[in-house]
Amino acid sequence: KTTLAAEWLRNVRLETAWLSLDETDNDPAGFITYFITALRQCHPSLGEDALRLLLLPQPPRLEVILTGFLNEISGFDRVCILCLDDYHEIHNQVIHKALAFILDHQPENLHLTITTREDPLLPIGRLRARDHLLEIRQQDLQFSTQEIARFMEERLGQSLSPDQIAGLERRAERIPFSERSAHERVYHGPRAAFGDRRIAHPCGDRKPGRGHPVDHFGTLPARQTVV
Repeated sequence: KTTLAAEWLRNVRLETAWLSLDETDNDPAGFITYFITALRQCHPSLGEDALRLLLLPQPPRLEVILTGFLNEISGFDRVCILCLDDYHEIHNQVIHKALAFILDHQPENLHLTITTREDPLLPIGRLRARDHLLEIRQQDLQFSTQEIARFMEERLGQSLSPDQIAGLERRAERIPFSERSAHERVYHGPRAAFGDRRIAHPCGDRKPGRGHPVDHFGTLPARQTVV
């Protein structure tokens, strides 16, 4: 999931931003601060008022802060995609509610990409009904046995035996990047880093920069959220 999202953002012809999440990001004010700061990769002057309000001893309700922030985004003439990576690490209901508010009031020039190991506690059904959601699930990423063999031969220069391919299917769940990682075990032993799912974005772990000009998934419709 992370690899696919990072590869797409490297190649899309739009402004992009990235936020890697972990369990320490379950403080609502901290989450929104990182959310705004990540989007400043697209628009450096964005969110100054919102960040100032978040620092007040008694800040306004998050919905009030987010309303002004989203209105500010809508005033820009460029489209930005923000990826929230590993959203399954977020367990705070206040954050889920705040992100649901963002999705319900999402400007046309803001797209969200959310990577997660489980369905997020967000208004997924409502987004589907509005045709504002593109879902990419594990079965959409899986390789067939023949595709695994071809991937290993064409991308990694290795021809595997049927037993080795069967082992990759069991270990990597037929996911392309995992195939490459599992290949390290096949040829280099158990010390290879198979199964490490936390992959740093090329622009940095917490606040990566912008994308590069090759479109991979095509043009997104307005207010698209990719999960």
